[in-house]
Amino acid sequence: MRRQGLRQWRWMVVCGAVALLGGVGRSSLGTASRDAVPERSATHVAQRPPLTAPLTTRIPVSFERNDGQVHPDARFLARARGYTLFVRDADAVVVPAGGRSMLAIAVAGAREDARPAAQDALAARSNYLHGNDRAKWVRGVPHFARIRRAGVLPGIDQTWRTQNGRAEF
Repeated sequence: MRRQGLRQWRWMVVCGAVALLGGVGRSSLGTASRDAVPERSATHVAQRPPLTAPLTTRIPVSFERNDGQVHPDARFLARARGYTLFVRDADAVVVPAGGRSMLAIAVAGAREDARPAAQDALAARSNYLHGNDRAKWVRGVPHFARIRRAGVLPGIDQTWRTQNGRAEF
C-alpha cells in the first residue's frame, strides 16, 4: 500500500514538472501558442527533449559583451554546452566546464591593433544580479551573433560566430 502511494506521488511530481515546462513537447521558449494542443502520437512523444535536459541546452549560443561580469581581459564571451569561450583583444580562450584546463586560440603573426568588434546585435539581454548591493549588479548586457577582428593579417578578417550550438571561426 505504501509503495502505491509513493508511485502516485512521483507521478504528480512528473505532471507538475510537465506543467511548469509549458506542456507536453513544448517549453515556454517554443514558438507554438499556449492555446495550441500538442499531438498525442507516439512519434511526437519520442521527439520531445527529455524532462531531465537542462533549460540551458535549449537556449541558442550567442556572444555577450563583457560589461564586468567576467575578468576584464575578455571583451566578449559565449556560453555553450560544455565550455565557455572568451574573446580577448589578441586571442580567444576556451575553458571547458569545470575550468581545470584551457585552450588559447590565436592567429600567428596577427596585428596587435586588430580589436574584436560586435556585429549583428540580437534582442537577447543578460542580467547578473549577484549579492544585495545593486551598484554591483550588471544589467542589460547585449548579445551578438558575430564578433569580428578586421585586418588580423593583410586582407584577412577573423570572425567568430555561433552555429548549431557551437562557437566557430
